[in-house]
Amino acid sequence: MMKYYGINGIGFNSEFHTSASSMTLLSDFFVACHKEAEKINWKFEVHWYDGTGDDGHLHFDNGLGYHNQKDIR
Repeated sequence: MMKYYGINGIGFNSEFHTSASSMTLLSDFFVACHKEAEKINWKFEVHWYDGTGDDGHLHFDNGLGYHNQKDIR
């Protein structure tokens, strides 16, 4: 549906607390979105503001680090 309307991605201002397992589920969902998009030759992007890390906690360091490596795969 997003492709139909010309939307090629989704952005998050991730300033929330959650569990590491919820972050894994969210990350896995975005990986699945990318795989499905590739099947239909569609570039799907996720823009993630540096806030919530892989562990579900907030880390404002303005960059990549140990806490958000899984989010950037």
